[in-house]
Amino acid sequence: MLIAGPTHTADTLRTEKSTAKKAAELEFVPTNLMVHSFHTSLTFSEKAAAPESASSDLGLPQALLPTQNPEPPLMWLISAGATSAHAISFKSGGLRKLRNEVAFARRQLDAVLEGGLPDGNTEADTARQRTYEQLALGIEVLDINIERRTDVVISQGISVVVASFFAALDSVVSGSSRPGQEQLHYEHQFLSALERIGYLVQLESLLSTRGSELHMLEDVAGTVRALNAARLELLCTRHEGDNSCLGVSEARAENGATRLVIRLGLRADCYDALPRRIRRRIGDGAEHVLVGVTTVLFTQGVNEQQSMANKIGSSDVRLQDAINRENLQTMGLFRERLEATRGDAGPWQHDEPNWDDLQALEENLQAQVATGANLGEKHVGILLSAESLVRGLGGGRMTHCKSGKDRTGMSITLEETRALEDFLSEQKYQLAQPKAQVIGTLRSYGVRRENVRLNTGQDRYAFNQVQLKFLPADYRPPANAYGSSIS
Repeated sequence: MLIAGPTHTADTLRTEKSTAKKAAELEFVPTNLMVHSFHTSLTFSEKAAAPESASSDLGLPQALLPTQNPEPPLMWLISAGATSAHAISFKSGGLRKLRNEVAFARRQLDAVLEGGLPDGNTEADTARQRTYEQLALGIEVLDINIERRTDVVISQGISVVVASFFAALDSVVSGSSRPGQEQLHYEHQFLSALERIGYLVQLESLLSTRGSELHMLEDVAGTVRALNAARLELLCTRHEGDNSCLGVSEARAENGATRLVIRLGLRADCYDALPRRIRRRIGDGAEHVLVGVTTVLFTQGVNEQQSMANKIGSSDVRLQDAINRENLQTMGLFRERLEATRGDAGPWQHDEPNWDDLQALEENLQAQVATGANLGEKHVGILLSAESLVRGLGGGRMTHCKSGKDRTGMSITLEETRALEDFLSEQKYQLAQPKAQVIGTLRSYGVRRENVRLNTGQDRYAFNQVQLKFLPADYRPPANAYGSSIS
């Protein structure tokens, strides 16, 4: 049975629409950032007295019943368009490419300077001086472009990190109202990791490695790199509307590196939900919490452009594999740091995770990433395995494609269905209808289709018949839900 949540209109949509992603005045705002909750219930009506009969109505429009008091969410889902500098254009490439170019140019400059600064007294020196000046000017231009793009993507990335953290914390706070105050597995893992080593955030990318999306992916990779040294500073606000503690600043780390500090104010009930062990006094009776942020990116193109890039054997396809391998290493280090607290007397407020389960999830992801070396195919198993491991580690997630609505909608609804299967399995139930039908219902009547309408004015996903054939089976919309030409 599906239960409808609040209905939003264009007036209540407080985000940058996908159709405005190139607007210069909105370049620092993430495209189509959406946070929505997914609720489940094992409370059944007289008409549907058993789980099987309750779920047998799933997929019918009349099963949509309004409610003002849903149970606490099973999960929160974050989505957006790519954290990318759309307004600047992609003529020179994205951040990852620009950083590689400036690193190469600096090595060339070092080679020119090996014999000392050219003085132009000889013909060879004149040529060296000309090369030196061209390289120095090129590096200066690249540095300006990198700084400009970094400012844009970091701003968008901060919004994603903050949204995912607040969603996770809200899940803990609202979950305290469950019958018996039972804590969900994810909520437990979130708090356990938080008090031990920090907060993990995953960006899931569905961008292709062809055309402008390749450079968007380079920007997203740059976002992850920039945010990996970030910290959240959490303070308790004293009264409603107190925004005095909000802000973003830079702090110098012990090793001399610059660290981004994102300062956030929390309501008292949210602050009180944080583990006591990580709270620190900062004077005048005030407290704060500093949380280290680890950001990872896993990517797999799923559309027809990715199929074409795979078919022609484009070398750009290797970017996916490189990114996935790099971030697998980062995720592995996060898990190792977490497991290094194993057996530590604490005092911990929250029990240790199930280390064997986490090890198994990581090994599964390693196997999936290894398949990415076969560049001729789409390996969506990488995305699914990364999703499972991040949830197991108590991390937050954000799913994106170019605009955060069509391919993203397919991925989000697949994630919801997988979470529903896991939840029912824990309660000793199972889906009474085929998984594909459940996914189809969510795509036809759920919030993702409403997201499309709020962004484009049309209620159909932007796929045509040809594009549909190239999407992996689990990422295809129902027949009644696609056909828009607005992306």
